[in-house]
Amino acid sequence: MPKHDDGGPAFPSDKGMDGTIIWPPHPGMTLLDWFAARYAEAAAREIPMHWGSPEMEKARAIYCYDAAEAMLAEKRRREQGD
Repeated sequence: MPKHDDGGPAFPSDKGMDGTIIWPPHPGMTLLDWFAARYAEAAAREIPMHWGSPEMEKARAIYCYDAAEAMLAEKRRREQGD
């Protein structure tokens, strides 16, 4: 099964919090997770999380990842020059 396109690392780093070199480098969060988090942040401004039921919060998470996947697909399309 092919790996799901997560956009790769969003913030890779080869340094620890104290500035020392770490190996192997820490990949950081994925670009897909970063896009979803940013979308969730914007959505939370519209409807605060504590106002929603668990079902609503699950639906919002799905919506945010769907939007993030669409952003990642558009990024890939533009990189290919389409």
